Amino acid sequence: MSGGLVLAAGVGTRFGGAKQLADLNGRPMLEHAVRAMVAAPVDRVCVVLGARAAEVRRAVDLQGAEVDTEPIWPDLSGRLHVLREGL
Repeated sequence: MSGGLVLAAGVGTRFGGAKQLADLNGRPMLEHAVRAMVAAPVDRVCVVLGARAAEVRRAVDLQGAEVDTEPIWPDLSGRLHVLREGL
């Protein structure tokens, strides 16, 4: 079995806001990433959310991907925790 993992738990501090919700060609940026992953030849797709998880779930069509929320995202020291959560 193969899987695709989309890490989308960050606050977007360097970006200046939530990258997950940023508009790109009329859709939230995260939706583009999820659509690409769903179109890939993988058996399962998982999206890991953290910052603004409830807002992201309402605003982004996650294409039926499994969604997991990183419960300790404010205390993360890098992406390792989010990657571990997704795996």
